[in-house]
Amino acid sequence: MENAGKTVTRRYTDVWVKDTTSWHLTIRQATNILITASSNL
Repeated sequence: MENAGKTVTRRYTDVWVKDTTSWHLTIRQATNILITASSNL
């Protein structure tokens, strides 16, 4: 796993669709913005 042990910051975009009674999550897309090595505290 290429990002194992790293902190990954992502930007999310969600697309919701409303029917007559409720909202439904239809599409979710995520883009990696920043990947940094995690420090063990």
